[in-house]
Amino acid sequence: MFFFKRHGHLAGPQKKSHIENRRVYLANERTFLAWIRTSVAILGLGFLVEKFSFFLRLELQKQGISTTGLEMSHVIGLALIGFGVLIGILSMIHYVKREKDIENNRFRPSIVPDLLFGTIFILLISFMVLYFWNIMSVWIK
Repeated sequence: MFFFKRHGHLAGPQKKSHIENRRVYLANERTFLAWIRTSVAILGLGFLVEKFSFFLRLELQKQGISTTGLEMSHVIGLALIGFGVLIGILSMIHYVKREKDIENNRFRPSIVPDLLFGTIFILLISFMVLYFWNIMSVWIK
């Protein structure tokens, strides 16, 4: 029922096309929700990194171990949080744009955003792993 109200402003042929192509709209919505889930997961990872460094610093200070080098983990956590927010905003923009493209029958898939976000995420995670590996190897010695 909501589908018909949402697209009630459309004229005859365009409205008929919408009713026949519900799967396309629902697929677009599922894609949007997947990007939102990804955004929330990356935000959570950013908060985890940020809080982990805080608790690690407290524990190391209790043991009298130097906490130099942990400052970068704040930057990594904030970068992941910012990246999660960016993905959420861009996914909303992408969803609205694709919705309009589908309505006007001019949809063209693009792999560029997927590759861009994937590359940035892999670089952030790689940097984070290398950073924590380096810190842990220094403290273990």
